[in-house]
Amino acid sequence: MAQGVLSGIGIGLTYGPSIAVISQHFSKRRTLAMSLAASGTPLGAIIHPIMLNHLLNSHIGFSKGVLVSASFVSGLLLIACLLMRMRTLPVASTNYRTVSRKCFRDVPFILMTLGCVVSDTRDFDD
Repeated sequence: MAQGVLSGIGIGLTYGPSIAVISQHFSKRRTLAMSLAASGTPLGAIIHPIMLNHLLNSHIGFSKGVLVSASFVSGLLLIACLLMRMRTLPVASTNYRTVSRKCFRDVPFILMTLGCVVSDTRDFDD
């Protein structure tokens, strides 16, 4: 049970940031890049147990087989962490007055705001 919980936490901590970094670097073929990156997880889930089975059932034995498997995974994770770079996107500067003018001219926004105000005041009257 501990292996399942810790594996889930580890995969969650590595999978999310890797997809986020990939989505920042591609604009035209973002879907293809993210699907290729996401296909690496099931591919590793197929290959790693087969590799570990061959290591455990060979002359290497259990302790060295687990050590080889852990060093292989750690090496790949080190390479992935060294290659990940955040891409800073240019932030458009906006003025408060410009945003407020656009909001106050938007009819659905005004109706929603009035509806929220009216429903809140009705709650206080009861």
